[in-house]
Amino acid sequence: MGKLLNTKRFSSLYMLLLGLLLIGLVAACGDDHDHDGHDHGATQDTTVEEDTVASDEGTDPTDEGEPELLTIAETAAGNPDFSTLVTAVTEAGLIETLSDEKTLFTVFAPTNAAFEALPDGALDDLLANKEALTGVLLYHAVPGKVMAEEVVGLTSATTANGADITIEVVDGKVVLNGTVNVTATDIACSNGVIHVIDAVLLPPAAEVSFCDKYAEVCGDWPVESVTCADWWAAADEGTEGDTTGATQACYAYHLGVAESLGPDAGAADHCAHALGQADSSSNAPCTPNLAEVASKGGFTTLVAALDAAGLADTIANEGPFTVFAPTDEAFAAFIESSDTFASAEDLLGFDGLADVLLYHVVDGLVPASTVVSLTEAQTKQGGPVTIDATDGVVLNGSVNVITTDVYGSNGIIHVIDGVLLPPQ
Repeated sequence: MGKLLNTKRFSSLYMLLLGLLLIGLVAACGDDHDHDGHDHGATQDTTVEEDTVASDEGTDPTDEGEPELLTIAETAAGNPDFSTLVTAVTEAGLIETLSDEKTLFTVFAPTNAAFEALPDGALDDLLANKEALTGVLLYHAVPGKVMAEEVVGLTSATTANGADITIEVVDGKVVLNGTVNVTATDIACSNGVIHVIDAVLLPPAAEVSFCDKYAEVCGDWPVESVTCADWWAAADEGTEGDTTGATQACYAYHLGVAESLGPDAGAADHCAHALGQADSSSNAPCTPNLAEVASKGGFTTLVAALDAAGLADTIANEGPFTVFAPTDEAFAAFIESSDTFASAEDLLGFDGLADVLLYHVVDGLVPASTVVSLTEAQTKQGGPVTIDATDGVVLNGSVNVITTDVYGSNGIIHVIDGVLLPPQ
């Protein structure tokens, strides 16, 4: 009995020790799992997710928003390819205008290369003339914000200069004023948008009024009873007391002739004609066209030749031209000395007559005061006429100018004593 009790006690003690050992082994296994990371990895993932969420909450991109836009002036200043433009804008005093965020502009911005392509000296001249420079720069700015998708739907736009630019789409690209290409678009700014162009836009020349030109060319307005502006307005229908039927086109023509003559004495006569008055030789203003002048002046063979060659309408209605007009005697002498023509009729039927006549015509107004300074003049035929003013005016070495500056409404006639033959 005592022996059995002892055995039971030993067995219980043995079971207790075994249980403790098993508990120790389980704990040891748990420690091993912690060290090799298999079970702990899931715990780490949970922690990372929580950390990540916390980090994301502190750096939410929607809290930062988009980068703040710069003004047009700042955007241009930050682009080295616009350095010349920025210099010009600064010289013109327009930096403040292009920095005002209350006023939107669309700027067609020329690159440095565009400015470099201007004729020699043009940029320096602009930078030295603030008024002209301002006008050119404002011609590149359109009030309002006009994005590229809107630009392509326009045919023109009125600039801050007041003048329009034309807009067209050619082969999928936007072209301004027929030649200037838009090379980049929609550079967003806080006060508008920039489109890049490959050339400088030049505004159309301001139209000079008749009255301003008269003052410049002819001097003070000489009519006390009426202002120049009122007189010019009346000239649209013909000036009262002027029996020639002259109108604005006539007066403007004579003022243009006076301008071309400069200080030459003949300018005074054309200033008189520009007022609808007779000149110093009592000639009325607004003379007939060159063909009519030739007809009234007794140039019978020349007029017949112009008609035969199909040039009568050209000489009457186009121009202005300067015509070296052979007299009837000159044509007669030419025919008599020719082995080709037995009569004037033969000359009028000559296949090359038009070329001979056009060799007597020079484009533009070339008064005698200009002729004497020339050594040659390019003709409508294409060949040059040589000019020697050493002793009188001699053309091609043998033909003399015998009368000068016979004006028509579309040019000048200088009378010559021979027929000019184009070079072969």
